[in-house]
Amino acid sequence: INNAYFYIFIFFFNDTATTEIYTLSLHDALPISNYIDRREVDERGLLALILFNRVAFLSEDREYGAALGPAVDAYALLGDEESYDRLIVAFSNLASWYGLHGDYRQGVELIVQAADAVSHNSTLVRVKSDLLHNWVIELVENKKLETAASLLTHERYRDSLERDEWKTLSIYIYQLQAREAAAASFGRAAQIIKDAVTSLGADPELLRSYEHYVHNNFVQFFNKQLFTEAIRVIDQGLAFMPRSSLLLKDQALVAENLD
Repeated sequence: INNAYFYIFIFFFNDTATTEIYTLSLHDALPISNYIDRREVDERGLLALILFNRVAFLSEDREYGAALGPAVDAYALLGDEESYDRLIVAFSNLASWYGLHGDYRQGVELIVQAADAVSHNSTLVRVKSDLLHNWVIELVENKKLETAASLLTHERYRDSLERDEWKTLSIYIYQLQAREAAAASFGRAAQIIKDAVTSLGADPELLRSYEHYVHNNFVQFFNKQLFTEAIRVIDQGLAFMPRSSLLLKDQALVAENLD
């Protein structure tokens, strides 16, 4: 009886940037309002100007949390384009500030709350996406894979990422979970990848990982001459990937040794 051999493999991703921390940017507050340039200002307008200036001064001092309140008040007073723009900058800066200090949850939640106050805004959408991405990567780096996976499927957050990025991060986490599981059980690793394919679709890297984990599981039984178990493993694998040349070779190998 000839021994079969294990595959040692590493998974790769085409876009390595998706597994790195994104840079978050802070924006300068809009210029301080000049009262002299305002020829006709009613009481509400004057109060809004005072609030604008307070936002600007606080932002210059990096007091982004304190700057948000006056920005909200000014928008509530005027509801015009200028107060809207200042409000977006205030929300964006505070959320980014949280992110720069590693408090991604607080930053994401702030943007979620902002959606209740302002209409859909591309700047806030981008900031929220970057914060959620960084939150997931931080969890992965801290070996909190289950938490990272649940974050990506949470109904409150999952639509925050572009579909392609969401899928890439999900694949990345499934691959890491499978690699961890393989230390104890190739069969368990194969099942994790199978679940990933069922959930995310027939991604080539996932399919390659699946057949390699199934093959390694087969090898464990085959080399111990536990042919019944080896056949079971290959039959299950081929039921999911009937055209896998690797698994078909394993099937032929065990059949040859039974003759």
